[in-house]
Amino acid sequence: MLLGNLPHAETCHVNGQPDAAAHFRTGSKPLSVETIRVEWGEVTTPGTQNRAGIFAHNPESPARPSGTQVGGWKRAAGATQQSVMAYTSSVPIALQPNTDYWVVVEIADNSRPRCTYSPNFGADPNAGNPTLSLLSAIGSTDTPAWPVVFTILTLAYALDGTVSVPAPDMSASLYLPATGTVGQPYAGHYTCQNVGTVDAVNDVRCLVQALPDGVSSQGCSISPSATPWRAGDAVPVAQIVRCEVSGTPTTATGVATTLLAYAQGDTNFDNSTARQFITTSAAPPVLAPDMAASLHLTATGTVGKPYAGYYTCHNVGTAHAEINTRCEVSGLPYGVHNPVCTISPGAMPWRADDPVPVGETVRCDVSGTPTDAVTTNVYLLAHAQGDTNISNSEARQSVSISAKPVDPGGNPDPSPGNVQAVPSLSTWGQIVLSGLLLGCGLGARRRRS
Repeated sequence: MLLGNLPHAETCHVNGQPDAAAHFRTGSKPLSVETIRVEWGEVTTPGTQNRAGIFAHNPESPARPSGTQVGGWKRAAGATQQSVMAYTSSVPIALQPNTDYWVVVEIADNSRPRCTYSPNFGADPNAGNPTLSLLSAIGSTDTPAWPVVFTILTLAYALDGTVSVPAPDMSASLYLPATGTVGQPYAGHYTCQNVGTVDAVNDVRCLVQALPDGVSSQGCSISPSATPWRAGDAVPVAQIVRCEVSGTPTTATGVATTLLAYAQGDTNFDNSTARQFITTSAAPPVLAPDMAASLHLTATGTVGKPYAGYYTCHNVGTAHAEINTRCEVSGLPYGVHNPVCTISPGAMPWRADDPVPVGETVRCDVSGTPTDAVTTNVYLLAHAQGDTNISNSEARQSVSISAKPVDPGGNPDPSPGNVQAVPSLSTWGQIVLSGLLLGCGLGARRRRS
């Protein structure tokens, strides 16, 4: 396969040993050189020892090749002739991608030919293809500097033994976080770039598949104009389609996300697909107190009769309740109160602002003797700083207190507060004596009359 020719038209001999060289750089793919072709002009004396080869680049002396040869010299099958001469060898020369090299022609037989390097190449230097420097040199290796600088036009090339055909080449890249969390925002993007030699016009695709649940593609744009882009739109050479990805994962799982970049005429499938595994995990628990209120009161009571019950405030959260803790009740019947609160499991005294560790319960006992017949709505509030679950922070209960019951005979209810005294023996004696005296008095009155 043809690597290329060195374009120049000039008598190329200095001190009987003319040499020529051209600087080039490989593209993003390895380069396999099988043949170096040189077109000679007028040859005054045909030579047999001329040869061509490839040398490494020396960045410290960029105007000429280094002394390190790559792959050995290539020689022609016969003597130097006018027009094309092919320099070949049985073993191709392997060149690395994205690397600077020199093509060197050495004239070793002192034949002093006139040489012309043909500019007939016909391939543009693009991604994946070698590019030729615009500057090269011609002169003698015996002189300290190359005396003549000339222009290189283009370069015909061989890639792994195959001459490239101009075509689009869509390259896929994923830029997505490898992990996400359920319930938390997730964002990333992916790109499809045309790294080929012609515009991607027909059947253009930049398709992503298998994103995490709750995450999706939010639209694409094409650079450098950042205008909206959708499937089927053209992608000119070197331009990039960028698509944003965002959402909130809803499921803890793992997915293998795949991106396909394609256009009609794209035959390089090495870069058409990108893959990435994404894992979404459950959100870690939020540590916070959670005070739950509960009323345990007798629904009814009676004026003048003892009444009892209790209420609780239980920390069912994942963190201790330590600041601004409350277990407050209101609306108890008149005469009923809560004299003391304790916290379990130690039954230690507790009051507002004391801490309530995770899992522990504040219990407040209610007791007293109702004084008024009334129906009241009792309200309990359980709270602590950091408690955001208000669904269990309140409790309500209706309590009805009735009046004392009345005796059907008109006597008050013989309750302990209204028990009638039983007469003693002395009292009974006085009652009998009073009766006798009353009887005597009435008999004396009748005799006088």
